[in-house]
Amino acid sequence: MSAIPARASMELPVNLLMGYDCLCLAGYEGKNCSVDKDDCAEGNCTNGSTCMDGIDMYTCECPESFIGDFCEFMVMTNCSQDVCENNATCVSKNNPSPGEDGFTCECPTGYTGARCSYLVNYCENVTCQYGGTCSSNVMLQSHKCSCVPGFEGEFCETNIDDCGSCQNGATCVDMINDYQCDCVPGFRGKDCDVDIDDCLSEPCLVGNCTDLVNDFTCNCPTGFEGRFGIQISMNALLNAR
Repeated sequence: MSAIPARASMELPVNLLMGYDCLCLAGYEGKNCSVDKDDCAEGNCTNGSTCMDGIDMYTCECPESFIGDFCEFMVMTNCSQDVCENNATCVSKNNPSPGEDGFTCECPTGYTGARCSYLVNYCENVTCQYGGTCSSNVMLQSHKCSCVPGFEGEFCETNIDDCGSCQNGATCVDMINDYQCDCVPGFRGKDCDVDIDDCLSEPCLVGNCTDLVNDFTCNCPTGFEGRFGIQISMNALLNAR
């Protein structure tokens, strides 16, 4: 590794009225030029290399697989070094450029990266809507959105129509994973399947009450008539004379 010069200078004592000053040689500093300047402070070692300070110079100790004055070039590797991962196929390059890998890796299904080190993320550009969760399936080379209740579709984009259970002429309003039945008069319940008993309030003062849909009728005894069975019939009055 060649040494890298920092800068050049020369020593020249200067006599001053109040003392002296030293113009230091390159690589030194301080009042008396006794301090070796740290040339690594302004060094350009790259790729995790270690800078070694010298006198007005520094050198870069490169990690394995890098070369160059600043460790800026990757060592040319080849397929004999088992560089590809996950059973990828290594193909050697002809005359690679400086700093370029001397090989390419042909990744098996589901893997990616220069050395096939990473699983393909099939969810990378997928957005599952309405709180859905994406799962990457390497074997099928696809994604799957797991939808929250009430939604369906490839991207959980469709609100499931939960209507279909409303009875007795009710109108259904679809909701998220639910529905609401707007019942016609006379019915109640989640599905409007319960006929409201209009006789519960005992509207008939005499006679028996028969429940109808949103109505009732009073079965009046002899001599009474009317909606609530409280009107004395004309025949009963005539017979009473």
